Amino acid sequence: MLLLSLLGCFGSSTPPESEVPNGPRPDIVLVTLDTTRADRLGCYGYEKGDTPVLDTLCNSGRRYARAYSPIPLTIPSHAAMFTGIEPARLGIRDNGDGKLEDDQLTLAEILKSEGYQTAGAVTAFVTTRTWGFDQGFDVFFDTIERRQKDSIWQAERRGGEALDELLEWAEERDPTIPSFSWLHLYDPHFPYAPPDAYWEDWKERPYDGELAYVDDLMERLTAEFDPAKTLYVVVSDHGEGLGDHQELTHGLYVYDSTQHVPFFISGPGVKQEVVSEPVGLADLLPTVLSILEIDPPAGIDGQVMPGNPARPIYMESWALMRRFGFSPHVAVVDGAHKLINTTRPELYNLTQDPGEVAMVDDASKIAELQAVLSSFKYERPGTDRAAQDPATAMQLQALGYVDGSFVGDLDGELPDAKDYLEDILNSQKADHAVRDGNFERAEALLRVLAERFPDALEFSNRLAAALSRQGKSAEASATLLAAAERAPDDPSLMAALGVHYARSGQYAEASGLFRRAADAMPWAPGLRAMAVASQLSVAGGQDEAVRLGLVYLQDFPRDYAVAGLVGVAFAKAQLAEARDLLEVGIRAERPEAEVAFYLGLAELGDGKKKRARQLFRKELEHYPRHLKSAVSLIRIEGEFKRNEAVLEAASAALVHHPSDLNLLLAKAQASFNLKDFSSSRLAVDLALLHHASSSDVLLLDANLLSKEGKPEEGKKRYEEAQAARRLEQERKAQSPDRP
Repeated sequence: MLLLSLLGCFGSSTPPESEVPNGPRPDIVLVTLDTTRADRLGCYGYEKGDTPVLDTLCNSGRRYARAYSPIPLTIPSHAAMFTGIEPARLGIRDNGDGKLEDDQLTLAEILKSEGYQTAGAVTAFVTTRTWGFDQGFDVFFDTIERRQKDSIWQAERRGGEALDELLEWAEERDPTIPSFSWLHLYDPHFPYAPPDAYWEDWKERPYDGELAYVDDLMERLTAEFDPAKTLYVVVSDHGEGLGDHQELTHGLYVYDSTQHVPFFISGPGVKQEVVSEPVGLADLLPTVLSILEIDPPAGIDGQVMPGNPARPIYMESWALMRRFGFSPHVAVVDGAHKLINTTRPELYNLTQDPGEVAMVDDASKIAELQAVLSSFKYERPGTDRAAQDPATAMQLQALGYVDGSFVGDLDGELPDAKDYLEDILNSQKADHAVRDGNFERAEALLRVLAERFPDALEFSNRLAAALSRQGKSAEASATLLAAAERAPDDPSLMAALGVHYARSGQYAEASGLFRRAADAMPWAPGLRAMAVASQLSVAGGQDEAVRLGLVYLQDFPRDYAVAGLVGVAFAKAQLAEARDLLEVGIRAERPEAEVAFYLGLAELGDGKKKRARQLFRKELEHYPRHLKSAVSLIRIEGEFKRNEAVLEAASAALVHHPSDLNLLLAKAQASFNLKDFSSSRLAVDLALLHHASSSDVLLLDANLLSKEGKPEEGKKRYEEAQAARRLEQERKAQSPDRP
């Protein structure tokens, strides 16, 4: 039995008899349900939810009763699905560890080479092209607006937005060519906040409410892709703790609450059955290809299921070690048993105890499964992200994912997390408190943790952030400085302390710290940008900031943020010389402030009004308070006589600048031109309230009074406007430099 298990580690790709009926290949729809537990779908036995569409698909095809995620994180798990290779062999063992490189063959690439038209639509940063998930797709919808308060790692959007894009593509695709569509739905991920229409019914169980919303999206999807002609593959990347084993979300442990996931295939040629053998996410690629009679790539870990003897399923999470210095969760499922090989190993019989409540006392079985684990030969990952290949880690956004790391001794036998469950739970509660805006609660929890675990630097880092958010800057600084004494060369602490100094106005100190952190983490372009931005804020520091930025750009020409910062600094004095830098800076996902504005001015100077208009809009998209962009956009729209666009732009800008003369005039004039005299009157009266002596306001009021049937009042106002104009001209003559 052990020999069979060890042989299974190498995988087999021998397909079963073809399941595809004669004729053209079916359309394929892959739906990945982020953060979805198997036991929260009706077809897996859950009775409290509302997932009829998913359940129907599941029950009409092949359901894998025991499917497992390799790592309870999105990027590694999706990488396994798309390549058939385990994340540990890919070298993607954590979110941010790496990406799917071009030499890694994906399911989408294989299907495209077989003549499929391909499209993907995703809903979170962790499934965007940043991580290589766009490989093989003709079109890839991954534009996700990032809320200002969130780090880039929290960027997400509703599943309905991605579905709309995918369905629009589906309506325009060639119906004579088979298609492969991937829809990623992040909605069940924490925080659980189903749309308003679902809230009343699901406020007590919002996680289930998110799944009810997802199921309604599936109803729309199946209306476009006929289940009778479409191969549906539905799977989750990992589950969610929901408090089981004292895990609130996921990422720390590998209990079945986060590892046992739904996985089912339904459609032409797939018979109705339940596969009871354990399967992994790496099995998805060869299994789907076998249904289509396409040979899978050589050298993969996954195998066709059913059709081969079950292989042992490996899973891991190194967060406990990397973050806290505890024994990591590394596990294997083989047959009915699961071993979590911590310092004090945990053995469970999953068929008898699916909730992993009672450990099995069987030393021989533990030894047997430890031998299976050893056969995988996966080395322990390091704790320092600086050890990564910078080429694969360049996409990391430092300030969105610089957590303090464990700096204590990791040699020998590590403490077992089971002895610190309450502390680990309090760490999670602190995360939730921060997300809820309860920084006092987070501070109280993190104070205790930082004192108990001084080598786990993330606690000091997070405590300082909670203190800073409460305005306790001095205490935040002292906390970080104390932590820095324990690890003076730790780049994550340098970055955190740099952020604190920048927020406190100590820009020179901040720039120095960001420079040191950037030198230690060359893959993190955000740190170089922060070093330049801080130096720009130093009194008289612009020349040094420009010099530093140009030095960085010599070695890192794709540092879009740095190019933007330096370009803006140049543009304020020499717009023409800044243009090349601004063109680089505009490529950033979120260009630095005023990059689009100054580039728009340059384009306007060349008479390229259409692109200038696009750039001013881009500036306002990211920086809606930028008044000069709003005024510039309004002027261009006015020249094109686009009164509706002028009205829209002026109204949006007035939210932030309610008394600005130019905006009020633009709104009043656009409404006047559209013959909406009542709206024009409201804007004119507001302008008169703030700018009673403006000749332009008075003249517009005169015209409006005439339209309102008040010619005498209009004539009088016109005379006032003329007098005001003469006075303005006299003042200008006396002060020619006055704007």
